[in-house]
Amino acid sequence: MRIRSGVFPGDAGRDAVAGSAAGRRSQQPPSYPGGAAAHAGSFRKRAKSPLGRSNTVAIGDSTDVWVDMVEFERLAATSPDEAGGVENWQRAADLWRGPFLDGLNIRAGAAWDEWVVVTAERLRRHLVLVLRRLSDHHQRSGEPERALGTARRLTEINPWDERDHRRLFRLLAAMGDRAGALAHYEVMVERLEEELGMTPSRNTTALAEQIRAGDVAAALAEIELSYPSFLSDAEPPSSPGPR
Repeated sequence: MRIRSGVFPGDAGRDAVAGSAAGRRSQQPPSYPGGAAAHAGSFRKRAKSPLGRSNTVAIGDSTDVWVDMVEFERLAATSPDEAGGVENWQRAADLWRGPFLDGLNIRAGAAWDEWVVVTAERLRRHLVLVLRRLSDHHQRSGEPERALGTARRLTEINPWDERDHRRLFRLLAAMGDRAGALAHYEVMVERLEEELGMTPSRNTTALAEQIRAGDVAAALAEIELSYPSFLSDAEPPSSPGPR
């Protein structure tokens, strides 16, 4: 994994990374009970030597180095056609502990801040697509509870995409919990109004009315497929906004 000069220009960015980057001599995923900030402290303690006077920081390829972000992206990028795809997606989802570098505050300039924001959004999009695929798989495999749990997590990770809320509505309605589906709808409506000053899309409102009227068959008739390829051009835009 390389962090190049275009990302961390000058000594400030390099020195900031020196205090928070290291490897882990383990083949097993680590757990960070204290969160990212506490883990960064352990990074500093394990650093073996100061960085050279260069604008490039690197972790060499080695079986002795395990980086959770690298592993997450490797697993998440598994194609649906590959053997073990579902298992890899689940492992990727299990690795997620929260937003990238959440709680770690480093003052290293605008380039650092931009890199953190862009990287965090890229990883979040990976997770969204992985969770959609897992939810689809669980539903097709006759595991509605697992599909529901994954759908709930999706609405937490991706709260402004109404497609994921509609997925949850349909799963709840299919399991006979119309009241739960409508309760979630009301919470979503309130949050859209309070935080974005917007109202739900016509598709979402129509689905809620079908569920309210007890027309579950009609509510379940419309199937919204996950994106056909990983991070395709059809992926959601980075700017928030209901659909």
